[in-house]
Amino acid sequence: MPGGPAGEDKEGSVREDIKETIFYGLLEKDFGARTKAQDLARLIGIELMNEGDRAGELLPEEQSLCARYLVGRSILREAVKLLVGKGMLSVRRGIGTRIEPRQSWSAFDPEILGWQLSVADPSFWRDLDETRAIIEFSAVRLAAVRAEVDQKNLLSQAVHIMRENAETVETVIAARALFHSTLLKSTANKLLEGMTALVFANLVFHFNLQPHNGEKRQLIEHYAALYKAIDQNKPKLAEDVMQRLLVSGRANQERK
Repeated sequence: MPGGPAGEDKEGSVREDIKETIFYGLLEKDFGARTKAQDLARLIGIELMNEGDRAGELLPEEQSLCARYLVGRSILREAVKLLVGKGMLSVRRGIGTRIEPRQSWSAFDPEILGWQLSVADPSFWRDLDETRAIIEFSAVRLAAVRAEVDQKNLLSQAVHIMRENAETVETVIAARALFHSTLLKSTANKLLEGMTALVFANLVFHFNLQPHNGEKRQLIEHYAALYKAIDQNKPKLAEDVMQRLLVSGRANQERK
């Protein structure tokens, strides 16, 4: 149970369901106003994530699931349909509803990324750290060559917001999201720009409501140095600064 202000546990870390809400807010998507079927899909999805490898197993029959979740057949079927669309389940006539292997799940689906924030799965977050590093090392090199004036201005604005609001962590995370989304757009590569939700999920995962003041300042100065490297069209320097930024973020999280 929380031992402090809403959204905080006794050690000051962000509750996982609050992290999910922050993530959706950064995406500017209202995943909070869900239908009963969407709520049920989320519940079943998170259960599947928490239960280890159940690939190939069949879910219980409809009647049993309706009784378990206290819903009607129409809501259950709609929830299953949503999860089928995300690659988590498949429905076979005469066989039933089967759990699909994790490699079939739509790993970059924004809702699946959001659900993962409520799941204790160290291997997933290790994989996401590595994937984000690969993406953003490439992105900063391209941004340092391709960023346009208005995009550089947005990067500068994000750094200014961080510096002026260093004690307001919710504002800092929003400014960081602005920086990273602008960075990806600056690559002029639509596939890299499509990785925004993945980067945001990683940002939120490493986010804490009460980081040490020194850590916050150091993080902001990494962003300032990264902006400067992009503004001066120095791709190798931008990559070096990005590496320091990513390493710093992981180290801070490991100390929580």
